[in-house]
Amino acid sequence: MATLFAAPIPLMTDTVLPASPDTLYRQALGLLRAGNWPAALHCCQQAIEQLRQDDPPDAPRLAACLAQAGRAHWHHLALADSRECWAESLNWQDSTVVRGWLDEAERLLARQQAGETPPPAPEMDNPQALRLAYQAALLAPQDAPGLTRLGTLLMLHQRDAEAASYLARSLEIDPTQAQAASNLGLSLLNRKQYAQARSVLENALAQYPDDLHIQINLANALAQCGELAAAIDMHARVLARQPDDVHTLVNLASLEIRRHDYAQAQTYLDQALALAPQHSGALSAQADAWRFQHHFEPAIALLRTLGEREPQVAHHPRRLGTALRMLGRHAEALAAYQRALDIEPGDADTYSNLLLALQYSPGYTPEQVFAWHRGFGERYEAPLPLPRHFPHSRQPERRLRVGWVSGDFNAHPVAYFVLPLWSALDRVQFESFAYDTSLTADSVTERLQAHVDHWRRVRGLTHEELARQIAHDRIDILIDLSGHTGGHRLPTFARKPAPVQAAWLGYADTTGLSRIDWRLSDPYGDPDGAEARYTERLWRLPEVFCCYQPMVRMPELRDSPDYAVQPTPALANGHITFGCCNNYSKITNEVIALWARLLHAAPQARLLLELAGISHEASRDELLARFAVHGIDAGRLQLEDRHPAWQYKRYHQIDICLDPFPATGGTSSCDLLWMGVPLVTLAGERFASRLGVSLLNAVGHAEWIAADADAYVDIALGLAAEVTALNAIRQEMRPRMEASPLMDAERFAGHFADALRGMWRDWCAQG
Repeated sequence: MATLFAAPIPLMTDTVLPASPDTLYRQALGLLRAGNWPAALHCCQQAIEQLRQDDPPDAPRLAACLAQAGRAHWHHLALADSRECWAESLNWQDSTVVRGWLDEAERLLARQQAGETPPPAPEMDNPQALRLAYQAALLAPQDAPGLTRLGTLLMLHQRDAEAASYLARSLEIDPTQAQAASNLGLSLLNRKQYAQARSVLENALAQYPDDLHIQINLANALAQCGELAAAIDMHARVLARQPDDVHTLVNLASLEIRRHDYAQAQTYLDQALALAPQHSGALSAQADAWRFQHHFEPAIALLRTLGEREPQVAHHPRRLGTALRMLGRHAEALAAYQRALDIEPGDADTYSNLLLALQYSPGYTPEQVFAWHRGFGERYEAPLPLPRHFPHSRQPERRLRVGWVSGDFNAHPVAYFVLPLWSALDRVQFESFAYDTSLTADSVTERLQAHVDHWRRVRGLTHEELARQIAHDRIDILIDLSGHTGGHRLPTFARKPAPVQAAWLGYADTTGLSRIDWRLSDPYGDPDGAEARYTERLWRLPEVFCCYQPMVRMPELRDSPDYAVQPTPALANGHITFGCCNNYSKITNEVIALWARLLHAAPQARLLLELAGISHEASRDELLARFAVHGIDAGRLQLEDRHPAWQYKRYHQIDICLDPFPATGGTSSCDLLWMGVPLVTLAGERFASRLGVSLLNAVGHAEWIAADADAYVDIALGLAAEVTALNAIRQEMRPRMEASPLMDAERFAGHFADALRGMWRDWCAQG
């Protein structure tokens, strides 16, 4: 059983920095702007030490470094140290600015030495309030209320990093400062340091269990750490005290949406909107509630309205893009994501959503898709320094520490492939660490935990905090299982916390990061020549890129008669039923045109489509209209909404499955093959368009792979032509698949272990 981890990770302040004095100086300036004075001072001191070794020293550069060291001391409320640095800086080079700083320091020191106490503080909205609060803190650096006031004012000026330093110092001096604790937690929340915020606020609540602000901030911290039940309980305590608080009602609604309790969420939303009909947060949450229930049209209309009303709020077009993508309106989705990026260029999650939408979008060449992915890496890797070296032992055959990072360690398709690998991977050779960034845990999570040595619940950590934890764990090989899907931590990988980094499984394309060294694939998904479309090096597993285990959500039902392979339904129906059970977003106009062509060629056949949200009238009518354009009557279509209970049983109603394109099926393709249903797939150029090629080669049915649209129709018609033969295929498919490389966990784990060992040997050889 894995050891569990719940403690917050300390903030990184000892980042390894390049040695050049100029680089150290620039780094110090950035750290000062970020409010990280200890690290800024460390940089200045390193630079000063190097410059003093020159004979003679470079006076302007030394003066500049001393001046910034004085600023760091000033912010740290060390007046005497500031004066000393600035006086020496002026000895090396005169500066009007530094002389002004020195004069101010000497005046304040004189007042401090005279025992002068700070004057009464003005109101918070006074234009001089912040300057006077600084002066008061410099005169009385051990006055906890003064430090709390300074921190609070800095928060009002959106300077949360600086605020957190003074608030933390206030609590060190006087741990009973409730306002300092609450505001420190809020400043950490604002900086997305959720685990630290939770720790601070839990300690504060233990001292002040009835403090309303601490309760509110702690509820938000718990939510961001993925502790949904605890967050709801805390918000409910707040609501009991102020039942008409719209913000609390919206927070509760948002959490219930994440728990998929839409009825309860709507109750809270109705209350909130009755109190404040135009409340932006309530309207945004209403759009989320509709979107998660696949009521796409009203969600899209509301998000457009919010975007017009608040054109500088990035999450409106970001959520709009997701709703449009889920509805298959890819060009509009891409435009919405681009608008969100224009507002917040640094938002990696929005960029990832844009890349995900590209996977479903026809009309883009592989080279164009690659350029967008490479742009992600260029944008988010460039500001981050690489560590100078890794302290890891370069023994090629030693036991390796392997880290696995995912937001999907629960009842998610990723588990269908991770579970068989982990259950068979040699734990003598490999010590596994799971870094769980997922929102919720469930019974699948518990089963996964049993197959790793260490389990880290890290949702509340920043990217830098997570990188520090991974480095602390001395991970040798770090594996990304998410790519650009939800809950990913690619900015952590961009920090290169492990000497070898690899991407596998969760995303059917390059990450775009040059600091991820490898991507695990196979010769069918990525044939020769595919290397040009990856920032990673390709490690091709010899047979197939994954190993599948069915019924992961409900293993106890695997041998139930309901899930046994049944005769092909055409035997009873008297006609062929083609089918597809997949994401609505994959059903492009090009897919519909080809399927319509097939239905015209097989005039007695029907097409069953199981798609999330298709039971809603607007979605249903829109899809029927797209088929009608090609002359396909609604009577030939059977449209079914997706539901977990039908994950496998739906295939009892389908004779032949049709793969969409350019984004083909993955887990759903494995499901249908295990249920005995043949799959017709169209081979594309990119991995996302070749999943079916890999899977069908693995189960020995490469003859169902079409090179073009004509072949796709011919293969489907050929399978449909002889129902008796089709039924024979169905009956032999499951035993064939279970004996194939696609379901041989021991065999696959051996290939995967060879890959890990090979990657490690490659790194050792570079030493």
